[in-house]
Amino acid sequence: PVEDEACTFSSLKIAESFTKAVTDLLEEKEHFSLEKDAGQFLVQMQLIELQENGKTPSDLSMSILLKILDMRNNKVILKELFSANTLLEKPLSPNAALSQNNEEFRISPIGLAHAKLSRKIAMCIEENILRTN
Repeated sequence: PVEDEACTFSSLKIAESFTKAVTDLLEEKEHFSLEKDAGQFLVQMQLIELQENGKTPSDLSMSILLKILDMRNNKVILKELFSANTLLEKPLSPNAALSQNNEEFRISPIGLAHAKLSRKIAMCIEENILRTN
């Protein structure tokens, strides 16, 4: 799961959404299976930044720290920061629909940035685990 270091209501929803998006993308692959207690690899994602600047047009910055640990030999095989910046047509409201299941969210600038970052992270997880096996 994505840990939320940004600690805002919106970031909590984004952290949950990243966890679901990356998990869904990895489950579509047939290279390996995701089991909660399998014990071979531990993947940790930490939402480091979810910040909107107050200017117009507004800019949103998202950063996630990805860490992959090989539990078979207690070795960190990857520690990388992934970031995305996107322009927003208007500032986010506190009640903005931040669910990846919402069509309005998926086609919004933040939704597109979220999807791109999720794909990039899922691909990195897959490549590093396959390379290690």
